[in-house]
Amino acid sequence: MKRMMMILTLLVALSSSAYATWRFANVTPPDMLGGDARAVAWGDVNGDGQQELFVGVYEGRSELWFHFGNRWVDRAREVGVGSLEGVRSARWLDYDHDGLLDLFCLTDEGAGAYLYRQTESTLFESVELGLNPGGAQDIRSATWFDLDLDGLEDLVLSNPGTGTDEAYALVQTDEGFIEVRGAEAPFDMSHVAQISPIDLNLDGQTDFLVSEQRSAGGEVKYWMNRGGRFVDMSPSTRLPDGVAQGSVTWADFDHDGDLDLASCQSSGSRSLFYQMPGGTFVDRTSEFGLESALQGANSVQSLDVNGDGWSDLFVTRPGTGTIGNVLLINDAGEGWLERQRDVGIVDAPWHNYGSAWTDFDGDGDLDYAVAQGAHGISLYRNDPDEAPNEHVVLKLCGSNSSTPVLNCLVSVNYPSGKQWAATSMYNTSTSSSDNTICLYNWKPGHSTAYSVDVVWPNGAVTTITEEDFALNHAYEMHMPMGISGEQVVLPNAAEVELVNYPNPFNPSTTVSFVLPSAGDVTISVYNLLGQQVAMLAHGAYEAGSHSVVFDATSLPSGLYLARLDAPGQSAVHRMLLTK
Repeated sequence: MKRMMMILTLLVALSSSAYATWRFANVTPPDMLGGDARAVAWGDVNGDGQQELFVGVYEGRSELWFHFGNRWVDRAREVGVGSLEGVRSARWLDYDHDGLLDLFCLTDEGAGAYLYRQTESTLFESVELGLNPGGAQDIRSATWFDLDLDGLEDLVLSNPGTGTDEAYALVQTDEGFIEVRGAEAPFDMSHVAQISPIDLNLDGQTDFLVSEQRSAGGEVKYWMNRGGRFVDMSPSTRLPDGVAQGSVTWADFDHDGDLDLASCQSSGSRSLFYQMPGGTFVDRTSEFGLESALQGANSVQSLDVNGDGWSDLFVTRPGTGTIGNVLLINDAGEGWLERQRDVGIVDAPWHNYGSAWTDFDGDGDLDYAVAQGAHGISLYRNDPDEAPNEHVVLKLCGSNSSTPVLNCLVSVNYPSGKQWAATSMYNTSTSSSDNTICLYNWKPGHSTAYSVDVVWPNGAVTTITEEDFALNHAYEMHMPMGISGEQVVLPNAAEVELVNYPNPFNPSTTVSFVLPSAGDVTISVYNLLGQQVAMLAHGAYEAGSHSVVFDATSLPSGLYLARLDAPGQSAVHRMLLTK
């Protein structure tokens, strides 16, 4: 029987050779050579099932290559993203949940961060983020996360280049993006290098791992999410100072059932940490002899390249000659083997700035693109020559669209054990398609019993079993609207209403509510940390219209959430205080 707690749509069956990868062929079209490529990002922009490739440049004109079978056509100027310069990183996401992919870039030009919204006509328009022009070029890290749990993605940014300012968030509201700083952001830190959202303790709530960059190395802090309130639990991780200052990626490298950490640009080349019981981390870099492979890396990505059920690492390193990208194959937990030359990934005599993986030729295995500065980009097609183990491919999508949902935690439970994956922007795990994961069974053979658990960013949990899907196929899963994992009908506005006027307000506003029937009512106000800051109503009310006054004289500017609880119903309303 199909379970009612999820929407599951069959996309496409994968062949028996899917994701097996022991040989790559350079298939770069001549038109992609040249330029000043610094960033690459894959995404199905026009929804035709083919992956498009955005190429961010440092000097010159950025490119957006549309894929038409064997042809690639650059349409960046036509669609409105060709003017981007100084690009350091790029990602596709559906920030406004309209079913269309939007483009987000970090740059060394202008405000330092740019968001382009895709319209229904496949054109892009710039979205005002309210950043200071010319004052934020050195934003080192950014991630999208639904901070206020309103169903829309908010932007969390590291501090500008001086390092003296605190990390902050831009919260998406009906009036645009509103800046929130300090303890409301949700953490109070300066000199921030990287921000990595991850459900580290597997409690269904997204936490943050944040690293600092200071002359003495900088701390690594673990901010645990406790119902929307973030608590510094850094001592429990025992992560040393000076690590994780570059890209961060998560995977269960040793198959012990929890997520491990790989990163780059760490002091002493300490880059691979395994999580132990109790949530502490142990440095395994030297034990496996990985210092030279990870030294000087731009980014590190975890993905199962050869389809054997063990997460491998792809390391992008700038450099020339014999110094270049490194493919580290996980030898069933016993060690790590360099295999880049064995599989046709040949170091090139030019710089490597960033790479992105996806199945761009649609044959069921991972291919990749790499940005190589003045040389432009190189495309490597995966030509498999051995079959992978059994697996499942999941595309994690919004409730009513096929566009990405970020910050999900997924486990596939095979009889031999669990396989974990985490999806998170700027923390590439399993591939560069932020919402698509492929998890293999590390033991050959066929499983008759298996299941999948997905913890969604809204706290909902979806569980499916062999009754709902078959292995070696790709499926699309949609985020439930309720915490229970079932589709929940939201309160009808004709039955219960909660509004305030004026909105925005300063310093007070009238909160009005309508009850369809008499009963006990509570109206509370919360900040973005989930802390209650006011109680506006508590007691018995008759059916009909009522109003109370919210006086915020003693509160700082920002976004606040009013919640009404009545018998069998509830409603949440956003209020913006501007002083």
